[in-house]
Amino acid sequence: DWVIFALNADMPYDRFVKLQVAGDLLPDAPEDPFTKLAGLGFLGLGAEYYKNTAAAQAIAEELDDRVDTLTRGFMGVTVSCARCHDHKFDPFPTKDYYSLAGIYMGTSLSEAPLVSPAEAKAYADALAKAKDAENKVNAHLAAVAKAAQTKAQAQTVTYLLAARKVRAGKGGKPSADEAAKAEGVSPYFVNRWVKFLDTPAAKNLPEFKDWFSLKPDADATEVKAAAEVMQKAVMQGGKNSPVHKVVVNDKDAPFFLPPADAEKFFLTDADKPKLTELRGELDKRKKETPPAPAT
Repeated sequence: DWVIFALNADMPYDRFVKLQVAGDLLPDAPEDPFTKLAGLGFLGLGAEYYKNTAAAQAIAEELDDRVDTLTRGFMGVTVSCARCHDHKFDPFPTKDYYSLAGIYMGTSLSEAPLVSPAEAKAYADALAKAKDAENKVNAHLAAVAKAAQTKAQAQTVTYLLAARKVRAGKGGKPSADEAAKAEGVSPYFVNRWVKFLDTPAAKNLPEFKDWFSLKPDADATEVKAAAEVMQKAVMQGGKNSPVHKVVVNDKDAPFFLPPADAEKFFLTDADKPKLTELRGELDKRKKETPPAPAT
């Protein structure tokens, strides 16, 4: 688009070249962001290589692409041959290649909006307001999740008893629902406990040793005592403890509760109006956000 614009505007050739090579650095560059910056796509759209393995080689390849593109495009010669040796017939020594590459070594690529500063600011402000509204929705759901988690952690013993009943029976969701109902707790967390107790993460925690030492015919007193050890570890370990990480924070933890599930299973009638209000504000902010400017 920029090249077509430049040709249609009868842009002088020296200007045409300079704006594509260094439009962002010209002291007399036009104020219009499109005219000043879009021509830099000549270099900005060049190859970029992964730097997570051989970083030095990746950088060298990018520099070679820029030198090659510049000299082929505007000089009609392949100066990149001089990366390894002096040209045999053209007057280009390796010193010239690395002089050009050295200039590009100081280049950093970034996106720039091709609209006026006022338009760019209006878009950024609208985007920030939409993001703030989204954060408030997420914070509300996080609070719902936190409340459900806190309540459930204080009922660890009850959840373990329910999970043990499910595991001793046929298993499956209906049994989990029935056990949860009988114990007065959430089927959601009962199901997660049933799955969690089969994982190495659960069996490797020292605090759970008594629980996994229980025999199938252990009496109620033994079972409750082992469950109480686990509840104490969950409640007193602190949020940075290994137990808390495995039981609450990890995605497979029995008390892990993502926002979507918090809304689906734990949103109360008292929480719903606030969530509706916050989502309405988010929708409003999204509609008020203009399209992203070209960059």
